[in-house]
Amino acid sequence: MKSSFSVPSFPANLAADWDTLFGKFSPTHSVVIGEWGGKYGQGTGGQQDVTWQNAFVDYLISKGMRNSFYWDYTPNSGDTGGILDDSLNVRQDKMALLQKLWGAGQ
Repeated sequence: MKSSFSVPSFPANLAADWDTLFGKFSPTHSVVIGEWGGKYGQGTGGQQDVTWQNAFVDYLISKGMRNSFYWDYTPNSGDTGGILDDSLNVRQDKMALLQKLWGAGQ
Protein backbone atom coordinates (compact mmCIF):
# COMPACT_ATOMS: atom_id res chain seq x y z
CA MET A 1 0.00 0.00 0.00
CA LYS A 2 1.43 3.33 -1.06
CA SER A 3 0.76 6.56 0.81
CA SER A 4 -0.55 8.07 -2.44
CA PHE A 5 -3.48 5.64 -2.25
CA SER A 6 -4.88 7.28 0.89
CA VAL A 7 -5.03 10.93 -0.20
CA PRO A 8 -8.39 12.51 -1.03
CA SER A 9 -7.47 12.99 -4.70
CA PHE A 10 -6.75 9.28 -5.29
CA PRO A 11 -6.55 8.06 -8.06
CA ALA A 12 -6.28 11.40 -9.92
CA ASN A 13 -3.04 12.14 -8.03
CA LEU A 14 -1.24 9.20 -9.59
CA ALA A 15 -0.83 10.63 -13.10
CA ALA A 16 1.53 13.36 -11.85
CA ASP A 17 3.76 10.73 -10.23
CA TRP A 18 3.77 8.64 -13.39
CA ASP A 19 4.60 11.71 -15.48
CA THR A 20 7.58 12.40 -13.24
CA LEU A 21 8.80 8.83 -13.25
CA PHE A 22 8.45 7.90 -16.93
CA GLY A 23 5.54 9.57 -18.73
CA LYS A 24 7.54 12.67 -19.61
CA PHE A 25 9.79 10.53 -21.78
CA SER A 26 7.04 8.92 -23.85
CA PRO A 27 6.72 11.69 -26.47
CA THR A 28 10.34 11.31 -27.59
CA HIS A 29 11.47 7.88 -26.36
CA SER A 30 10.22 4.33 -26.41
CA VAL A 31 9.08 3.44 -22.91
CA VAL A 32 8.09 -0.06 -21.82
CA ILE A 33 6.86 -0.57 -18.27
CA GLY A 34 9.00 -3.34 -16.82
CA GLU A 35 6.59 -4.78 -14.29
CA TRP A 36 3.22 -3.89 -12.80
CA GLY A 37 0.23 -5.73 -11.43
CA GLY A 38 -1.56 -6.74 -8.30
CA LYS A 39 -4.21 -9.01 -6.91
CA TYR A 40 -6.88 -6.88 -8.57
CA GLY A 41 -9.37 -6.87 -5.74
CA GLN A 42 -8.48 -10.23 -4.25
CA GLY A 43 -6.36 -9.57 -1.21
CA THR A 44 -5.41 -6.84 1.20
CA GLY A 45 -5.45 -4.07 -1.44
CA GLY A 46 -9.14 -4.58 -2.13
CA GLN A 47 -10.85 -1.98 -4.27
CA GLN A 48 -7.87 0.38 -4.15
CA ASP A 49 -5.83 -2.21 -6.02
CA VAL A 50 -8.49 -2.36 -8.74
CA THR A 51 -8.74 1.43 -8.82
CA TRP A 52 -5.02 2.07 -9.26
CA GLN A 53 -4.62 -0.62 -11.93
CA ASN A 54 -7.57 0.78 -13.88
CA ALA A 55 -6.11 4.29 -13.54
CA PHE A 56 -2.71 3.01 -14.66
CA VAL A 57 -4.14 1.42 -17.80
CA ASP A 58 -6.07 4.60 -18.60
CA TYR A 59 -2.88 6.62 -18.12
CA LEU A 60 -0.84 4.34 -20.38
CA ILE A 61 -3.52 4.52 -23.07
CA SER A 62 -3.60 8.33 -22.82
CA LYS A 63 0.15 8.39 -23.44
CA GLY A 64 -0.03 5.91 -26.31
CA MET A 65 1.98 3.39 -24.30
CA ARG A 66 0.50 -0.03 -24.96
CA ASN A 67 3.49 -2.25 -24.13
CA SER A 68 4.31 -3.46 -20.64
CA PHE A 69 5.02 -6.54 -18.58
CA TYR A 70 2.16 -7.52 -16.30
CA TRP A 71 3.34 -9.40 -13.23
CA ASP A 72 2.65 -12.29 -12.76
CA TYR A 73 1.36 -15.06 -14.98
CA THR A 74 1.28 -17.87 -12.42
CA PRO A 75 -0.70 -17.59 -9.17
CA ASN A 76 2.25 -18.19 -6.85
CA SER A 77 3.45 -14.58 -6.63
CA GLY A 78 2.51 -13.76 -3.06
CA ASP A 79 2.07 -10.02 -3.45
CA THR A 80 0.34 -9.91 -6.85
CA GLY A 81 -1.25 -13.25 -7.56
CA GLY A 82 -1.29 -14.05 -11.25
CA ILE A 83 -3.23 -13.90 -14.46
CA LEU A 84 -3.98 -17.51 -13.60
CA ASP A 85 -5.93 -18.25 -10.43
CA ASP A 86 -5.06 -21.02 -7.96
CA SER A 87 -6.88 -23.56 -10.19
CA LEU A 88 -4.78 -22.38 -13.16
CA ASN A 89 -7.79 -20.78 -14.85
CA VAL A 90 -7.37 -17.40 -16.54
CA ARG A 91 -8.69 -14.54 -14.44
CA GLN A 92 -11.08 -12.87 -16.84
CA ASP A 93 -11.04 -9.57 -14.92
CA LYS A 94 -7.29 -9.22 -15.35
CA MET A 95 -7.49 -10.28 -19.00
CA ALA A 96 -10.19 -7.66 -19.65
CA LEU A 97 -7.90 -5.02 -18.15
CA LEU A 98 -4.98 -6.11 -20.33
CA GLN A 99 -7.16 -6.32 -23.43
CA LYS A 100 -8.25 -2.75 -22.79
CA LEU A 101 -4.59 -1.72 -22.66
CA TRP A 102 -3.79 -3.63 -25.83
CA GLY A 103 -6.70 -2.03 -27.66
CA ALA A 104 -8.51 -5.31 -28.22
CA GLY A 105 -11.81 -4.84 -30.01
CA GLN A 106 -10.90 -1.42 -31.38
